Amino acid sequence: MEIALKKLLEGTLVVPLSDEEIRRLEKVCSAVLEGDEFSDDTVADLAIMVLTHIPSDSLKKEFDVLYEAQNETSIKLPQSVCETLAAYTVYKAIEKDDVTYQLALLNTMVVMDGRWEHVPYPELFAYCIEKSIAAVDNKANIGDVADEELFTQIFDDRKLLGQSINATMLYAMKNIARDAWYHRTQAFIAGEDIRAYSTYVKVFIGLSHIVDSMPWKFLNQRVFEQIRCMVPRGNSKKLTIAEIVEQVKPYYDTGRNLNSHSSILLHMMADDDYEGHSWALVNTKLSVRKFAIYLYYELVLENYFN
Repeated sequence: MEIALKKLLEGTLVVPLSDEEIRRLEKVCSAVLEGDEFSDDTVADLAIMVLTHIPSDSLKKEFDVLYEAQNETSIKLPQSVCETLAAYTVYKAIEKDDVTYQLALLNTMVVMDGRWEHVPYPELFAYCIEKSIAAVDNKANIGDVADEELFTQIFDDRKLLGQSINATMLYAMKNIARDAWYHRTQAFIAGEDIRAYSTYVKVFIGLSHIVDSMPWKFLNQRVFEQIRCMVPRGNSKKLTIAEIVEQVKPYYDTGRNLNSHSSILLHMMADDDYEGHSWALVNTKLSVRKFAIYLYYELVLENYFN
């Protein structure tokens, strides 16, 4: 899907920009995307600035500085244009098919929960979210698991009794590894260790175990079935994010190293000095299932980095 910056800018300014000025702004977005410091954190920061309409002085300065460097003239971009450039840069980042960018975007969606009708640039974000979910799902295709990743998990010497392993055997072994992991996690989430906890805590402990014990970085087949096992049928209970965090915080592993700005819920559980606390998130109500989905993507991204 091709999304044009010119189209996004329509309605942003009283006086439309010239085609030449738009081309200059497109070059600025490309420079941000190709910069050495661009990462999943940048994607999260850009998306959050757009979704919350909270200005980011550092991002605005970056746009201004790059524009001046490329055009030898200064510019002071209004907040509305900065948000448009940020949204366009997020779109271009998602088009690069980097799974860390895609997971970071999915993680930021919690800031709009219950307010989807107010999502800016709805066509752009709908496309980016759909593409990101599909990409993460495709990463979990068992045939795409790198052979060496499987062997390092199972065999020290990457050999099976000195025998060569053909493609059919390898695919069968991947299935065995996946199914063994699945049954172990099923036994864990149904076991006595977590049965007595409240539903939100059970989901947190269960998903943490599921993701941390994955035999390779992406393996979400049947994970939503496992979520259904942890959440009773007909459970319509909703708690605010503040209430959920308070319930789960005692069970959060303070030794967990958080690498992504987009892991909003995990940062709140860690109770660190995180700017996300200032957003209007704490009163947002989440069902157990929604909490589980947001948490799952955060855990997968953090597991990827660790």
